[in-house]
Amino acid sequence: MQTELQSQMRMVVPKELHLINRGHKETSTRNQELNGSLRAGLILLLSVLGMMGLLWSNSGYAAAASAPALLVGINDELLQDKDTEAVTLQGRMYVAAVPLAKAMGASTVVQNDQLIITLGAHHITMPLKTGETIIRNNRTLVPIRDVATGLGYAITNPAPGVYRLVNGTATMNDQQFVAAHAAAIQERQKHAQQSSSNGGNKGSTSTKGKILYLTFDDGPTKHANKLLSILDKYDAKATFFMLGPQIQQHPDVVRKMMDNGHGLGLHGMTHVEKKFYASPASALKEMKDANAILLKVTGVQTRLIRTPYGSKPYMKESYRNAMHQGEFRMWDWNVDSQDWKYKKNPEHIVASVLKDVEKISRSGHAPVVLMHDQEPTIAILPQLLAELQKRGYQFETLTEEMTPLNFWNDHR
Repeated sequence: MQTELQSQMRMVVPKELHLINRGHKETSTRNQELNGSLRAGLILLLSVLGMMGLLWSNSGYAAAASAPALLVGINDELLQDKDTEAVTLQGRMYVAAVPLAKAMGASTVVQNDQLIITLGAHHITMPLKTGETIIRNNRTLVPIRDVATGLGYAITNPAPGVYRLVNGTATMNDQQFVAAHAAAIQERQKHAQQSSSNGGNKGSTSTKGKILYLTFDDGPTKHANKLLSILDKYDAKATFFMLGPQIQQHPDVVRKMMDNGHGLGLHGMTHVEKKFYASPASALKEMKDANAILLKVTGVQTRLIRTPYGSKPYMKESYRNAMHQGEFRMWDWNVDSQDWKYKKNPEHIVASVLKDVEKISRSGHAPVVLMHDQEPTIAILPQLLAELQKRGYQFETLTEEMTPLNFWNDHR
């Protein structure tokens, strides 16, 4: 069975076979013992399988199979066909290219291993073998933000688990959109809650659908595997804002984060104020350098960043403009665990976080909790997660489709 896009492509046997492994790095397949005819036959067979998407999957993408599906809306319409549901993977939301384009009234064509989506005067070209696209369940998935931007749409998040592509033809605002599609949206949220309640340590919790975002800075450290085990036990997803040298030092744990469905973010290279904030160019370079290391380790890049010590007062407009030009999306937090301050009194962290989380929730916002990949925090994490679950919170990852929360209210 072929994907919709693969049915448009011509079979081509490459001169030298390359298998796409983790992160779409190319690894040459060499076997000098095969005779000419057997080698040609093997190349043809593997080439066909690769075109069918069987060689383009990896453990990171396979992990997304268990992620809850997200609903997509286009202007005033909510797409309810399963083919148009989206899934979040490592901070990016992906959707099947052909069904999405069809729902938007756009056309798709494949030329020279590139997917071209055209809608009126807008078009976007995406290479099919560079890591931007994913083959999953015989579907070619593409990042929805890239498609939206390329075709002249903005993205809003009118309800949990619902993302809406909007251009000038929309007649409803987000509130009206949610009201018009309330039944379908509530059904989606019900299924998401049931899915969460069946996993990890959630059987004894009262799930009310409240979302909380756990974030961890400065890692990964030698304690990260224990941290991941605790998160797994409580079926909790988190977003990790990591330093480039730490990614390089602990590549296996970063790949494990990816495989377990956690969000990957960047925290720069040095975490030294005078070096990072020396200029807008130096700040941007640190994020790009860290992203290059992440790509080498995992095969994926991220647009999610958190600057050292938070964005105020350092990230003035010129710095933020540089990050925007680098296509990064800057996040701070609205709940500071102060685990950096109370390392010798970690019990204080639990009480402080619970108090601030409830305060933020009452204000109508989702808590984004700042913590650090360090031993004292990990020691109290089970207690904290158990209590938060008891209060009905679900733990999700930050994504690039979300409006960034930062101290400057810069939503780019």
